[in-house]
Amino acid sequence: MTDIQKMLELHRAWLRPDAEEFARGVHEDLRRQLAEDSLNGFDFASDLLGILATHHGIRGLVAVDDGVETGWTDLANAMLCRYWALRLLARSFSKKYFLRGVQYIPNLTNQMGNAGCLLAGFIATERNDLAAAVADILLGMVTVDGAVDAAFLRRRRFEPFMLWLYSKYSGDDDFADFGARDPGVYQRLIDGWGNADELAPALAEACAYHLSNNDDTGGARDPEFKNAPFDLLPLEIRAIATVRRKQGLQTPAIDHPLLSAPIAAVENLQLAGDEVVAAVERAYRRYFED
Repeated sequence: MTDIQKMLELHRAWLRPDAEEFARGVHEDLRRQLAEDSLNGFDFASDLLGILATHHGIRGLVAVDDGVETGWTDLANAMLCRYWALRLLARSFSKKYFLRGVQYIPNLTNQMGNAGCLLAGFIATERNDLAAAVADILLGMVTVDGAVDAAFLRRRRFEPFMLWLYSKYSGDDDFADFGARDPGVYQRLIDGWGNADELAPALAEACAYHLSNNDDTGGARDPEFKNAPFDLLPLEIRAIATVRRKQGLQTPAIDHPLLSAPIAAVENLQLAGDEVVAAVERAYRRYFED
């Protein structure tokens, strides 16, 4: 049994027999929090969106593996739930930032992995609007004092690489400067960017890194791909191919389980969102932009 199959079996065991009723209850709680039109309400809403993202993500991964096409809708909803959870938390942090030193303000440390994975997914699906929003948040995590715990930030490798990749995608060198932090295993991808022969083993290493960092086993380690559906979707590998295609470069084909499973067909993702996601977006824009 491969690592992917093992993870899918864990996901099958996680699925609740009362999943639909559970999701309806979370939806009701979410609507109540959004109706408050308050920062505290939005903080609670972001937690609920994280729960929904896990629900949709796991259900979608299992469905796609079973050959059920509607699983891709679940995966899209999972990503958009995580996106709006990130947007809400980032805006809440910025609104409360001036209170640092006076009272405890939760920062964005726990959202860093999600931000990197979302940026990869939005590049891979060429959603420029969503990618730009997440890239700005991720850049803020790196540059704003206290946005992310300093010791945690020094250990990160994936997110600096994603900032570098976004600079290639967008043509904005401001992101490349902060992507120059130590990218660890991804350095080989950066060094081999212009040489397809060198890129192939670098891509294989990135795939292996993904599968070795998609399960939270506790301790100080914080795997980048621990949250469904990012644990099994090769979004960063597909994002690399998207950027290279945009630059007129070929991406070598590699044989790796992460890229051969049914859930690797990221091109099936259509990021439209459901009514729950639409309601969150309306509440966000009403409170923060009107």
